[in-house]
Amino acid sequence: ITAYEPIKSGNEIIGIWYCGYKLESLKKLGDFISSARILQNGFVALQDQKGEIDFYSNNYNKEKINSIISSAADSVNEEWALTKKIFDEWNYTIIAGIFNNDIDSEIVKNRFALFIFAAVFFVFMIGTVYFVFKKRIVNRFTTLTNHANQIAKGDSEIEIRITSEDELGQLEESFSNMVDSLRDRTKAADEISKGNLDVEVFVRSEKDVLAKSMNQVIKVLKQLIKDVCYLTNS
Repeated sequence: ITAYEPIKSGNEIIGIWYCGYKLESLKKLGDFISSARILQNGFVALQDQKGEIDFYSNNYNKEKINSIISSAADSVNEEWALTKKIFDEWNYTIIAGIFNNDIDSEIVKNRFALFIFAAVFFVFMIGTVYFVFKKRIVNRFTTLTNHANQIAKGDSEIEIRITSEDELGQLEESFSNMVDSLRDRTKAADEISKGNLDVEVFVRSEKDVLAKSMNQVIKVLKQLIKDVCYLTNS
């Protein structure tokens, strides 16, 4: 690599400055380019102003690289894509050669990696949904089923916890109200069986036939006792 500069006396050139570096002295640059790769089979080359390849990746020899550059320039080599950049300070051209099949391989590899990631993410999401579904829904349904079985066996002493305000929470609240109603009627029936007719069963709605019937039973029993007392006194 050389540079020249004229020495002038007025307008007359009387000499020349000269500076030169042997290409062999640029060992570090050569070693760097020699080990450079682009993807699997690509290369890097440094071409001087005369078109000579001075440094190149050592995965190919100089003849092969010249052949690739020539064929790519003539647009007859579809296997390679070349990118060129001129280094102005030296007037050298940096050439990067990419083997198109490497790009296809990278695309396939990335697609496979994306597929694996998607599959793992899908399994993770399914597992998370299953865990949440089981914990927040299935377990609560199981608890409500157990409570329903206890109610069916006449157990009115169970306590139903309302754990949320969602649809299941509303169902839990309905079960709780049902148990409260059953407990009130059970206590009223127990008092009636002991002879206490001063109890009154709360009627929760117009369709609460059981509460109305129990109140009617209390009323009838009171009247019956009154009649019996009257007859006894008579």
